[in-house]
Amino acid sequence: MAQGRVYSAGERMRQLARPNAALQKELDEMLGMGIYSEVIGESLRCETVGDFGLGYVAARDLRSGEALLFDTAFVAAPCDGAKAPHFLMAEKLAKRFAGGARRRSAKADTQADFYHGPFQALPLKGNMDRSAIQGAALEDD
Repeated sequence: MAQGRVYSAGERMRQLARPNAALQKELDEMLGMGIYSEVIGESLRCETVGDFGLGYVAARDLRSGEALLFDTAFVAAPCDGAKAPHFLMAEKLAKRFAGGARRRSAKADTQADFYHGPFQALPLKGNMDRSAIQGAALEDD
């Protein structure tokens, strides 16, 4: 779990002769953070795919039905057409980190570090203007 490989950690825990409550609690807390992803079994690699930019490609022969990628949800929003999902997600994050939440919660602080680091560095799809997301009023403390 120290390397953030929560899927692999969960699989190993299922193989233990006896359940370990402390390890399970730690794993559950990590899953709840929503900041972990893992390529399972070195099945994929990320590389440039022609004019499409970065993408996952098979690193070996794959079996039908094989799990390839594990991801925890950092933020989610409905795609029902009422409002663009990226705006809903930005609003949810603004509420999540509002009112000094980072100072009161280690979880909120870790999530905010993730948001202001690797999450915001991700490329956007469809030539979307980054200022639409960066304009959300998130605390930068």
